[in-house]
Amino acid sequence: ERAMGPVRIAANTGSQWVTFGGVDDDFRSVGGSVAFDTRLDPVMPRNAVFATASLDRLFFGAGAATNRTRLDGRGYLGFIRQTVFVVRAVRESTSGPLPTYLRSLLGGWSSLRGFKAGSFTGDTLVAGSAELRVPLNSPVSFGKIGVSIFVDSGTAYNHGQRFSDQARHTGIGGSAWLTVAAFRLGISVAHGLGADTRANFGAAL
Repeated sequence: ERAMGPVRIAANTGSQWVTFGGVDDDFRSVGGSVAFDTRLDPVMPRNAVFATASLDRLFFGAGAATNRTRLDGRGYLGFIRQTVFVVRAVRESTSGPLPTYLRSLLGGWSSLRGFKAGSFTGDTLVAGSAELRVPLNSPVSFGKIGVSIFVDSGTAYNHGQRFSDQARHTGIGGSAWLTVAAFRLGISVAHGLGADTRANFGAAL
């Protein structure tokens, strides 16, 4: 991995052994990624962008191989006073069908709040979110507390299917959060349209 200002490039290779659903398997991978990051404060960014793209070549038994790509873009726009409007778009896809254990998972804290983690799976995942973050204490405070309102939407489907033919799943809700230095703690309550209401808890360092 090498950083050059706001740009970071990386290369990776690996070998994995998997036991999943009664199946024993192994595969190798080689790939790379590039990221563009203008966030001065990764915990509470403002007027910044973060984007990353990665490509991995996965090698399975009998000479089979598949390309897997991931695109993730996020924008942070300062709004009234301390409020920040955040948008995010993610796309994961492959050049062929994946084993069950490698399929993308949609649902839960990281992608689609209001739905159980892993509610939907597929070789391709497309998801997005919009969020308004509202800090409640002074901008010069050591830690920050705040609330957010958000909407998440996404879908996951099999290789060979079209995005336009898929049903999109949407969750709406709100959250409360606390940040202290590089530590972030949050809890959200979201309702999945056509589903139920779920609470999610997360912490990150």
